[in-house]
Amino acid sequence: MFSSSHFPITSPGIYTTAGAGAIRTTTRFIIVRYNTPQNFLNRPLAASVSGNRSVNADQPSVVLDSLRVLQWDKLCDSVASFAGTSLGRQATKEQLWNLDKAYEDSVRLLEETKAAVEMNKYGAMMDFTGIDVAMVETGIIRARKGVPVTGSEAMALSGLLKFAEALQVNVKAAIKADSDWFMRFMPLSELVMELVICQPLIKFIEQLVDEDGSVKDSASSTLRNAREQVRYLERKLYQLMESMIRSGSDEIATMEIFNNDGRWCINSRADVPPTFEGLLLASGSGAGSLIEPLSAVPLNDELQRARQLVAKAEEEVLLRITKKMQMELNDIENLFNSMIQMDTINARARYSLSFEGAWPELYLPQDIDSIKADTSAEDKISSLSQLNQKKWNLYLPKAYHPLLLQQHRHNLERAMKDLRIANAEMRRKQQDGSAKGKKEKNLNISSLEMRVGAGTNPLEGAALGMSLLESFADAGALLTIATTHHGELKALKYR
Repeated sequence: MFSSSHFPITSPGIYTTAGAGAIRTTTRFIIVRYNTPQNFLNRPLAASVSGNRSVNADQPSVVLDSLRVLQWDKLCDSVASFAGTSLGRQATKEQLWNLDKAYEDSVRLLEETKAAVEMNKYGAMMDFTGIDVAMVETGIIRARKGVPVTGSEAMALSGLLKFAEALQVNVKAAIKADSDWFMRFMPLSELVMELVICQPLIKFIEQLVDEDGSVKDSASSTLRNAREQVRYLERKLYQLMESMIRSGSDEIATMEIFNNDGRWCINSRADVPPTFEGLLLASGSGAGSLIEPLSAVPLNDELQRARQLVAKAEEEVLLRITKKMQMELNDIENLFNSMIQMDTINARARYSLSFEGAWPELYLPQDIDSIKADTSAEDKISSLSQLNQKKWNLYLPKAYHPLLLQQHRHNLERAMKDLRIANAEMRRKQQDGSAKGKKEKNLNISSLEMRVGAGTNPLEGAALGMSLLESFADAGALLTIATTHHGELKALKYR
């Protein structure tokens, strides 16, 4: 209930317009003012972002009530869902839960979000979903320890570097076409231009590793020879097994070649013992028997040694990539952190674009009195079209915050109840007037109480609601009251 909240509601403002005709419209709006005690404004708020989020118990109740009313945890999850990487989502939540922000920090965050919005509007340069941050992070950790990276980690790092390079090229192209873009992208344009991208490392990785993360044969002559030896032994073992199966023509239908943990053998499903000698590796009722022929044992042993040589040769190649990474490790870590930072900023921007967020006005607490003095009460309600330009603390219908407006829906329901009572009273007076034979103008009153587009996209629901309201207006309705998902009162032009 707002009566027990720390956010008192002032008396509803009234804005009335009257045209040349008999039509007269009245719009009511609510102003919410945050009356936070002065001694709480500069106090830090500690929040935990791991597991169940909570604030310290020694925090003032106004902070706890504010977070609960705003459903801050749900808002943080919603904004973080727009990040393209897992680390970006985590960093977004951590940033949103860090509420100890100075005025300068808030201004900086707004400038970053504005720049990201401009970059999204310019072109698709901010899609971070293709970056495998988990692989890149583990690769950086391995390189820092001097351990060989895996092929997948090396390709993930190459993908990160190429993404950063494409982003930098796009920003440079935009600035070259129009120098004004540099200031419109600030401070992100400066961040992107300062990225250090190691082109030789990208080429080095692509020369040694395939796109699927496997090491190329051409990466090392030792690796190439070892793999050729493995392929030769596998062909020889397959030919041996095939000839042994064909020699037992009576059992050919019940025998097949099988690879058991890298050792080639024969799977016999017949109850009759095979005609060749071998080692029984496994057996079971109904599953047959795995038999390694004695003639295949030395070949299998040699095959195992050849595979060990392949693994060793691949490790040597990947170690070369690790050493190459160590030479550029500081630049790689800085670029990686910058990409996570930009993903976090882009999440806020995409959230703003999705909900058509408005640019807020920030001011210091000590400036509240001067702002109030500069804006007279008469100016505040002079024109509905100029409300965005006034110095309101918070204009609720323009807040575009469904989680906040949800707390006050009972006020809207109460207003609709009052409308139904007034409707019934006017109908009663109309009937009494007809009984007395007075000539009165027919009243055409339509009361619409429904949720249009519930559970859908807010923009789609709002468009559907406006279409219904316009149909009421075209039918000659005298009064139409409506609200969208965001609680924004719409003014219709009646003919």
